[in-house]
Amino acid sequence: AVVVAVAVQGQPEYDHTIAVAHTGAAANRRQLLASAWQFSGPAPPGPPPGCNGTDVCHARKCIHCGCHRGTPPCPPAPGPPEPAPGPFAHCPDQVQCDVLPTAQVALFNNNNATNVATAHAVLEACFANTSSDWWRMTFDHTNWSGPPLENAYSVAVFTMFNSRSRWVVAGTVAALSPTAERGMQQFWLKYAEACAANYPGEAAGIPLRLHDSENIDTVRHTACYFGAATLALDPTFANRTLPDNTTVYETAIAWEAFSYGWLKAKAVAGFFTELGSSGYWSRTWPCIWALHTLSGPGSRVQARAKMFIDLAMLEEELSSVTGVRAGSKSRDKKAECPTCSSQGSDPALAHHMYTALTPELYGDHLNGPVGRLYSAPISTMQLGDYQMGNVSVLVHRFGAAPETNGVFSMKNRLLGQLFGSSDDAATCSEARCNATFRPYPCSCWGGGSWHPLVPRPLQIHVVSRTPAYGLSGVVFNPHDAFVANCQQRGTGLVFANDEHSAVALPHLTGEKWGLVEDDLMMVQRCGSCNYGGGTLFQVYNATAVWADGGWWFMEAGPAGGKPRGWAAMRPAWDDADFANTTAPTARLMSGTITPRDTWAPLLLIAGAAEDYDTRANFSSAVLAASLRVENGTAFRGLTFGWRGRSFGFTAGPSIWKGQWTLPTIDGVAVEIDPDFAYRSPHLNAAVGGEVVTASYKSYSLVYNFSDDTISRG
Repeated sequence: AVVVAVAVQGQPEYDHTIAVAHTGAAANRRQLLASAWQFSGPAPPGPPPGCNGTDVCHARKCIHCGCHRGTPPCPPAPGPPEPAPGPFAHCPDQVQCDVLPTAQVALFNNNNATNVATAHAVLEACFANTSSDWWRMTFDHTNWSGPPLENAYSVAVFTMFNSRSRWVVAGTVAALSPTAERGMQQFWLKYAEACAANYPGEAAGIPLRLHDSENIDTVRHTACYFGAATLALDPTFANRTLPDNTTVYETAIAWEAFSYGWLKAKAVAGFFTELGSSGYWSRTWPCIWALHTLSGPGSRVQARAKMFIDLAMLEEELSSVTGVRAGSKSRDKKAECPTCSSQGSDPALAHHMYTALTPELYGDHLNGPVGRLYSAPISTMQLGDYQMGNVSVLVHRFGAAPETNGVFSMKNRLLGQLFGSSDDAATCSEARCNATFRPYPCSCWGGGSWHPLVPRPLQIHVVSRTPAYGLSGVVFNPHDAFVANCQQRGTGLVFANDEHSAVALPHLTGEKWGLVEDDLMMVQRCGSCNYGGGTLFQVYNATAVWADGGWWFMEAGPAGGKPRGWAAMRPAWDDADFANTTAPTARLMSGTITPRDTWAPLLLIAGAAEDYDTRANFSSAVLAASLRVENGTAFRGLTFGWRGRSFGFTAGPSIWKGQWTLPTIDGVAVEIDPDFAYRSPHLNAAVGGEVVTASYKSYSLVYNFSDDTISRG
């Protein structure tokens, strides 16, 4: 049993704040369910004449889908294809359109016969037609891993709307049409068979291991679990034998146990390898919500899912500045996606789960500054009746670290370390080196198809927060081995102004190692890591950029108002070049600052207006700092004196095996194996333990994974 402490006894202000947030979040979900996902046209017809199972075709979209891969080619059409029934009429396939979430909402609301009929037609076209995109993209692969990732959504449709689901039996939602249900049963039976054939015994394996990337594995795990569990409700399928000689029912039981263990293993050791990913959250997080929403009420999986989500959301809240993530963003692939939000999103600030869902989690205004940044490509019904953890609500409403006026540091372990050292890596193919922007030869991880993760990872995600900014990076030793999924990180500095001014070290500019301490980041491109690229600073939405004394400076607006703060940046040696990338219609300046030596360590300093008052004061302080660089051709030591402290770093060449020296602060090496898993004013846990504490001032909740309880501390 889980004891969920909702009331904050003796603190009525907290009680009221939490209740308002939960009520507002529920209201926003209802509003979005009623308005955000609507069909824009009639139901699709079947595939055009001439298409068959070998064509890359589906209903209405034969011309869009590259049917040249099949024979015969798509038949000519009298005009352009009709639009899909979802809001994205010109999406290249129905898998990645909003067609399925829209059908999901129509069946969930069950208040419009036309919408329900359209949903039935959509699901019949997608799942009762074995030549559809859903079938083709899921099963037509030589190396099967369970794609497409959008099966995180399709399994929710099958689980919630099949004729035996608890929601349908209770009469609260519409059921699948008989044709759609038969199609989905066959689809999920084949999916369960593929899991058993291609990943035999996976459900009995250790939770902390990867086969593919984290998002692919998580989608496959959840889909195998709920697909088999839903099939097992029907006696026709429950005792079907799968290729690994288990029955569908036995497979469902095994995946339930795996999911239960997976939630604990992740929650106490760093949450994710793809932490804060701007590109993959929309695939991974629906699986997490599914473990809460689709599991039986009061079940042990639902209980642990609630605990996991509470704590992972608290990490998100503490890593966020004015509604956008300032913390590290693994596999930050949306950093070069200017169309990923209505604002543009050069440092991938808006294209992120937390930004997208804050109205549905905290009750924030749907049309407020954050709500307008990015609309979530997820049906809010997948959030179910989840209520945001109390401590996250209090931090969100009253601000972090009130005892220190909002100034604090969060240091959390980050999953992703592999057993062994970076010296153990095999040599990549030349194509892989080129694809990851590394000179050939470069390192790749081999040794079989599974990568067990170290449960006590020696990499620390550091977020330095003040009311004016968030500065983040990851501290590790390049001698250790890390899975590629946790890298390709976006790190750097985000200011707490409405414009989200930033200095980013974006993905594919070389993984960075070094130190982050208070207002200083000192890092170097990592020669043994999984991703390369030319090192640079990416300046975003600055009110001014200028150079002085070997440093580049930027000012964070607002435009025409008192600055929120400043940043100073430079390579440790040689010059750097500025390229202005400001859009013609932009009010604020953006650009890149590229060191001429890509292996020169980078220094980045943040300054708040409250501390320096004027940019002249800030720049004077920076220019007065001492930087000493030793001469050398292989190893170059540098010492930076800043605000009474000494920061040391030994930089090496691009190919440097086994000789890394950890950076120092006042002569002491940075700590990569502390006695904690999480440490901050609000989120704390001992390393290797089963208890995580979330707290706000004197109010604390103890999350105990040994007995699955949440209790007052």
